[in-house]
Order: sequence, then structure tokens, then C-alpha cells
Amino acid sequence: MRSTRRALIFLLLSALTPAARAAFCPDPAEFLGTTAWRAAGEVRWRLHGENHAPGQTYATMSRQRLLSVDLLDGAFKPVPGSGELAWRVETVYPFAGRWQYRETLAADPAQSRLDGTDGFRPSPGHALPAIRHYARLVRLVERFPALLLLTGQYPAGDNLCIVTITHPSGEYRLWIDDKGQPKRLVRQGRDPMLGPVEEVVQYHGWDRASAVPLARRLEYQVDGKLVRREIISELTIETPPAGTAPQDAVTLPLPAIDAIDAGLAQWYLGRVAGGAPAEGYAAQPVIIETLGNRLFHIVGGSHHQLLIEGSDTLAVVDAPFDERRSRAVLAALEQRWPGKPVSHLILSHHHDDHAGGFLAYVQQGAKLVVSRDGRRHFALLLAKAGYSKPQIEVLSGTHLLSLPGTRVELIPLPNSHAEDMLIVYDRHNGVVYNSDLYSPGRQAQHPLWAREFARQLEWLGIEQATIAGGHGRGVISLAELRAELDSNTNQ
Repeated sequence: MRSTRRALIFLLLSALTPAARAAFCPDPAEFLGTTAWRAAGEVRWRLHGENHAPGQTYATMSRQRLLSVDLLDGAFKPVPGSGELAWRVETVYPFAGRWQYRETLAADPAQSRLDGTDGFRPSPGHALPAIRHYARLVRLVERFPALLLLTGQYPAGDNLCIVTITHPSGEYRLWIDDKGQPKRLVRQGRDPMLGPVEEVVQYHGWDRASAVPLARRLEYQVDGKLVRREIISELTIETPPAGTAPQDAVTLPLPAIDAIDAGLAQWYLGRVAGGAPAEGYAAQPVIIETLGNRLFHIVGGSHHQLLIEGSDTLAVVDAPFDERRSRAVLAALEQRWPGKPVSHLILSHHHDDHAGGFLAYVQQGAKLVVSRDGRRHFALLLAKAGYSKPQIEVLSGTHLLSLPGTRVELIPLPNSHAEDMLIVYDRHNGVVYNSDLYSPGRQAQHPLWAREFARQLEWLGIEQATIAGGHGRGVISLAELRAELDSNTNQ
């Protein structure tokens, strides 16, 4: 009781006495050596990292999946704010591969370039997409918080060991100790599935390199889940030659991008780390191609959808990437079928690149249809979005879609890509639609998933099917798929 009284008296005196409102922790700029960073002609570093994907797990709500490991040789000139990142990446998911590429971050973002091959999709040298330039600069100031302080604004001096930094890329909160040493950095971001999320950087192993403090080990988390770990092995700060004119202010020329993309910066870097870059969303074009009677393929980007036309309403399979694509598709459907709303959204599986835009359909009144293995995952996502009693139809086995005017089967399919996988079989048209297992016309195919898919169709007795996919373009018969798989086996 006595100790409680003392604490209350101390708090009262602190509030009333100006001298008592001194900083509990020093200015982090002193610890981080921002003077040396400001005077630097160029900063060079080497690190190796590992990348994880919370949104690409096999089972919903399981531990994140390892995407890749990498080695980076980086260079950055604080004035004029330009740099070069040379990457060597080894991916393990979704495809095994080795990639080598260089990202040039120009002071004029329009001049930034990507050279080399950064994944299983062709990527010859071209302009670096603005979202990727933006995301790399966000990662840069997170990695080196001295640059964050130099290019942002914060109340220097009076703090409670939590420093709020207003930065062109958003607001950050920096936790420091009584030496001014950063412990963690927090930024509010977005995730296609989770919506607003907390992005956290943890700093470990502070020592000195090139006369400035350096955190040797960093860990990046999104919504409490690991997305990246890295170890910096080398850091060199090169000062300009004697007699060089004084440096201007440190700059960080962030490209102008969509506000939603700005929040998704970490997610875009995760796509790059897996060898499957998504360089900004593709809201347009929305192209509707006929697959059969009342059956259509929605294409126009890297990720496709299936449309089933009922007597009075429509059903859509999958909702790629985010709400912007979903809204564009919904607008196109309203124009093509006025008065026929989307009553069902069927999700083939839980991966964010095929389900990230699902909320836009729910907001329009669509019932969510998922397999039993995805029920809890999507129920929690809907609860997080404020839906206390969402409409979810859960499938425990083969199910006939409850859409008047159609006879379409929804079939859970055992596979090694996603536990909650569904395929769609329109028996009348003889068309099977799947996402990720096999997509006709796609340059990169996963041989194991394709073989599993073909064998499952044989087991189900679907012998004469035409196959359409969530990627690529066009259709293929099951016989042609078998021949392709046999040819690859014999090579």
C-alpha cells in the first residue's frame, strides 16, 4: 500500500514539476551516429537473409512457409538518395530456382531499373516498378534507422523511450533503451487478407562498424508472424574526398504510388522473395471469355477467375490479390449482367494471391463458400473485418453448387499445395477449373502438383474433361495433360 502511495506521489510531482519532465531515454540520433551518416558519400553493406510467407501455408493458420534465402550486396548514397541492390536468391517455394538480378534505385524514380532474372516469370531488363522502388526504400530505412531519423521528423529529446517519427512513407514508433539503442520499430501496414496490420522490425546484436553502431541481426514480422530474418556481415561508410563541397540534406526520393500499395509494401517484397513478383495490382483489363454454356473465364491479369451464370444470380470462383481487382470485376459483371448480383464467392484455397480480394464480394452480399479445412481461417478474417454473423457455406465433401439454373460440382481435392483446395467441375460443359495445380498456357508448371491433379481427376472418373486454370491462358484436355506429363517424365 505504501509503495502504491509513493508511486502516485511521484506521478503527481512529475506532472506538476517542469524539471521532472526530462527524457527517460536519450535522443536515438546520438547513439545511431546520424552525423556520420549525414556526411557519408556512400554506404555499402552485405547481408544474407531468409524469407517466409505467412499467407502461403499448406494448412490454414499453420506456421509460415520458407520461400527463399538470399545474399545482398547493397550500396546507397544518402545524397542524392540513389542506390544499387545486387541480389542472389535461391527459392524453395513455389518453385526451386536460383535467380540473380540488380535493382538500381535512381534519384529520379522514373529512371530506376531492374536487370537480370528475378523469378520464374520472364523479366528482362526494364524500368523498376514504382511499388518495388518504394518498398525497397521502406526496407532501407527500417534496416538502418539512422536514415529514418534523417529523412523524417520527430520530437528530439523529450521521450519515454518510444520515439514517434513522421516520415514520408508513414508514421513509425521506435522503441529504444536507456542508451538510445533501438530495440524495435513499428509501422502500420496492410495485408490483402488481414487488412490493417502491425509491421515490426526487431533489432539484435548491436556493435560498431565503420565507426557507427550496427544491428547485426534483424527480424521482420507482420501481424506477429515472421516474414524475414537477416544477418549483416559487412558495413562500410565512405566519406567524400577532402575538399568536397558540403553535403546537402539526406534525401529519400519515394515514388508516388497508390495509398493502398504503400501499405502493402512488405507484401510486395514477399512476392519478389518467392520468385513471383506482383508489380502492382491489375484492376484492368477485365476480360470475360466463354468456356461453355453459362460458364466463363475472367482474365486480364496474372490471376484468373471462373464465372458461373445462374438463373437469377452469379457465382465467382476466387478473388485474386485485393479489393481493387474485385471491385473492377464486380463492375464489369454488373455491366454485362445487370440485375444479376454475385450470390456466391467460391474460394479454391486460402492463399492470399487467390483470395485476397474476398471481402469486396462479401460486402456486396455474396455468400462465402470454402472447404471444411478453410472454415476457421475465413471465419476469423470475417470477424476481424467486423462481420459477427457472416454467411459461410462449408463443404465437407463433393457438393452441388446451390445456384439455380446450373449443375456444378465443388470437389475438395487432396494435394500437396494447399490442404483446403477445391476444384470446380461443370459436368454439363465437361470443364474442370482449378487454381495453381495446373494452368494451361502457363510457362512455369509445378510437376508434382500437375501430376497429383491429373491422378485425382482419373480417380474421380473425370476422363473427358477440358481443363481451365487460375493462371496462363486457354484450355487443355485431360488427355493432352497426360501426354505432357509423360513427355516430361521421359526427358
